[in-house]
Amino acid sequence: MSTQGSDRGSEQQHGVVVPIDPRRPYVDGSAATPEQLRAEVDLHTGEQVQRVEEARDELAATLAELVARLDPRPRLQAAAERIVASTRRPGVIAPVAGVGVLVVLARLARARRGSRG
Repeated sequence: MSTQGSDRGSEQQHGVVVPIDPRRPYVDGSAATPEQLRAEVDLHTGEQVQRVEEARDELAATLAELVARLDPRPRLQAAAERIVASTRRPGVIAPVAGVGVLVVLARLARARRGSRG
């Protein structure tokens, strides 16, 4: 808002006490027409809306980056691909198959012992 045209101080102007604090604007409308004051308010409001939109866009980009970094699905997918790739090497297939056969045989043996008794 416009802070032009008014005397500051503690004296009375038209029955109204002017604020004493110099940082506090006092607008009585005598320095500008109502149309000029409205245009100034619209200008400041537009700037504030633009700053809010920019902050919103920045926040959205930050949030998207955090989601991409912290989402467990792509990390699990990459880990699964590494495991599958490492098990497809020729030297790994036989031992993994052997361990699988041993686990199956151990379960069958336990199941057989459990049904006897």
